[in-house]
Amino acid sequence: MTRALGCIVAVVMVMGCTERSTDQDPPRRAQVSSAKRDAKRPPIVGEREIATARDRLHPAPEPREPRVFSVVGTVRRLDGGVAIAARDTLPAMQWIETGADGHIVFDFPQDGRVEIEPQTRFAVGEDRPMQILLASGAVHAVLVPIGNAPRSPMRIATPSSTSEITGSGDIFVRTSPDGADTTTVVLLGEISMHTGTREATERPAITRVHAGQSYASGSHHRVALSGTLTGLPQGEVQESGQVTLAALRAARSRVRNMCEATRDVASVSTVAATQLEEALTMAESNLALQRTLDESHQGLSRRDPRRAMGMMGQIAGQAQRVARDRQYVLSLWEEISAYGGCAPLGWQARFLPLRERVRTIIGSD
Repeated sequence: MTRALGCIVAVVMVMGCTERSTDQDPPRRAQVSSAKRDAKRPPIVGEREIATARDRLHPAPEPREPRVFSVVGTVRRLDGGVAIAARDTLPAMQWIETGADGHIVFDFPQDGRVEIEPQTRFAVGEDRPMQILLASGAVHAVLVPIGNAPRSPMRIATPSSTSEITGSGDIFVRTSPDGADTTTVVLLGEISMHTGTREATERPAITRVHAGQSYASGSHHRVALSGTLTGLPQGEVQESGQVTLAALRAARSRVRNMCEATRDVASVSTVAATQLEEALTMAESNLALQRTLDESHQGLSRRDPRRAMGMMGQIAGQAQRVARDRQYVLSLWEEISAYGGCAPLGWQARFLPLRERVRTIIGSD
């Protein structure tokens, strides 16, 4: 009897445990299914995540000011004579001079490296992301290849010409102490030389110079002495052969003083201002005509699509003329700006009234 009662009690206890276990199972299943539902729900996005996504879609523009990599010897700003040190940034349009023992290397954010030789006066330009104004002395510039990614060209502007590296290249540019002559040697790659002149077809004079070639050009000084406004000499392309950078650096100018006053500044100023004024007048006229054509095309697109299609050739031709004007005005302005590095203080004031007109035409990259 006792054994039977014990068995009955054991069976009841087992059944009770089973019932409790059965009663507790649904909440556990509910918890699991609730966790699955929570996993499917989109996470709550906070301000930090929103800011990160916004930065990826609209990244902040890269800094345009180059940063100094190294400095050797005397390198100072002309305005106040403040010395330049490594890791400094170089603001635009601040003229800098290297002494007889001075040498400075700086990098642009777009993978461009510039080495300034001794006895050189230069400034970082403000009209293009990678622009150097070389008034006197020598510069070694390198633009490394980065594949097919878009990038602004590097431009080395002197009083007589502008050397433009569009893709990648390695060049050495030397300007005479008075800015009257410039020689550009292409060590690697291919560059475009802009001389601030027009061809007979009103196209800007642009010369392609390849590796192993050099280009010599004259300045506005020659134009002033000749009394003509037709532009500068076309320049001369020569075979430089396998010249080395060390040989180029060793062949320094015989004249040691930078910015020698051997130019008739008044005559150069008059000629340059007249040439720029004529270029701006033509560019403004072509730009106004382009805007008129664009407005007419938009109106015809609604009323007469066939006539609107017929205007496309005229619009494209006018756009090409505006682009040529922009390149021509930019080359002229670069030469004038580079010339100003050695010119008297009144030089900049002479062209200041034209500054806003130039900006309207050349725009920005």
